[in-house]
Amino acid sequence: MSGSIHFVNGEISGVGSSLFCRSLIEYLKKSTDLDLTIIDLEPICVIGKTYASQYYSQTSEALISERSIFDDDLELEIPTIKLSSGAVGIEQGDLMYELAYQGKTVIVNLPSRSYESVHNWLQLADIVELSKQTKVQIWQWFTTNGSADSMDILSKLYQIYAHSFNYVIIKNEGDYPRIQNSWFSWKNNIELQAYIETFPTYQLMMPSLSLPDYRWDILSKNCLSLTKAKTHGHSAVTLLEKQKIHTWLNTMFNQLSSIPFNQFEDLSEFEAFDDDDLFSDDTDDDIDENELAFLF
Repeated sequence: MSGSIHFVNGEISGVGSSLFCRSLIEYLKKSTDLDLTIIDLEPICVIGKTYASQYYSQTSEALISERSIFDDDLELEIPTIKLSSGAVGIEQGDLMYELAYQGKTVIVNLPSRSYESVHNWLQLADIVELSKQTKVQIWQWFTTNGSADSMDILSKLYQIYAHSFNYVIIKNEGDYPRIQNSWFSWKNNIELQAYIETFPTYQLMMPSLSLPDYRWDILSKNCLSLTKAKTHGHSAVTLLEKQKIHTWLNTMFNQLSSIPFNQFEDLSEFEAFDDDDLFSDDTDDDIDENELAFLF
């Protein structure tokens, strides 16, 4: 059975795409039996080192260069996959497709301004058409802050790929108070809303996760997942921060549970989240003493 390729990006720096990618990986590891492969195309590979350290260790590339013949485990070659500004788009990108064809769920964490490289790779061998023949699903997880630039990029994706992708839009609530006019523009962008209604699209709302910058540095340097961070005994992660992470992950996991990863449902059968419902507090946030055990 063929698998799938999941491009996770926002194209604009600072929209929270890498943060969302953390939640997606952690949800899939916890709640599904999908065979995951993590590919990180960010320059410093924080996501890769955190969730796929077996491939993104400091010695991985050196070990690969010493191998004269690769065995059947294509995942050993993952560190050789890189973005390229040339016509090839993604160096060794063919490995991503091969892994998906073998049945794996391939999560690809993309940096900002990677659209052109991915597009070039997809066009080089007409991968979109090949995916229809081989039953490899291509997913686009697009994180947005509702800005005009973000809407333009998303509209372009719809225009070019239409029904070829499964789309999931992640609306970053963290920027919401600052750019309410942008969300107003989002709702009133007739062209974009028509695309969302026409093509297979889910929408999620990503709440703010407020941690100081140096805390993120600690998580990155120690390659800590959010799940580990909320249970980690290091005094640098405070009790309240662990609780914030716990609450944020629960919110994201609840929303991700609505996504049919094995079979993307027809849009007509899906009732999209309403923004007002997403911002309303209609869940039971009471936590008993047993639930607090994860903090200690």
